[in-house]
Formats: sequence, C-alpha cells, structure tokens
Amino acid sequence: KEIELNEAEWTIIKAIWENEPCTAPAIQQELEKKTAWTYSTVRTLMDRMVVKGLLAAKKERNVTLYSSTVTRAQARLS
Repeated sequence: KEIELNEAEWTIIKAIWENEPCTAPAIQQELEKKTAWTYSTVRTLMDRMVVKGLLAAKKERNVTLYSSTVTRAQARLS
C-alpha cells in the first residue's frame, strides 16, 4: 500500500533511511545545509511522523532513536 508523504516528511525519511536508527540532532545536522531547519523544527516533524506511524521512536536512556516504519517501495511524495 502506498503511503503519501509531504515534502518535509519525504526529506526527513530519506535522511533516516540512510542513517537509521538515528537521533533527531543527527538528522538536523544532515539536513541543515539543504533546509536551514533548526533542531526544534526537525524534532517536531519527526515526532509528528511518529504519531502518523511513519517513524518509530525508541527511548534509550536520555536519547531517542528513530527508525522508519515505511519502506522505500511504499513511500510516495504527494
């Protein structure tokens, strides 16, 4: 089943596929030059993607690790 992602979600999930499991700061650093997004922007987007079921978040001590729940085959830019 295809899952439609908006442009911001698409940008984030591509970075996560390359680095998973990963942290929000790592994704923010990865995307900073391309998007100029702040950490809080990236964290908010990633947390919303968890709520939508696009990402999984696992807390380990004081770090949250994110991984995708959507495959490249399922994802589609809306």
